[in-house]
Amino acid sequence: MTSAFVPRPIAFVSTRSLAGVDNCAPFSYSMGVSRDPMVLAVSIGERDGQPKDSARNILDTRVFVVNLVTEGIAER
Repeated sequence: MTSAFVPRPIAFVSTRSLAGVDNCAPFSYSMGVSRDPMVLAVSIGERDGQPKDSARNILDTRVFVVNLVTEGIAER
């Protein structure tokens, strides 16, 4: 778990709204919190005092996927 976050990679967080609209957003602030149990964190801010799409979708559906950027993707 630790080696996946050192150096800190960009995380892509994929969500889907209640209306079925897909969203994939890059996050430069993500971190491994614990390895047992495996826990990670991403920091999602607000826009104009409202939750951003990723946060809103996660709160509404409780479903999301986090993918880390690999060296192969970073080179492209």
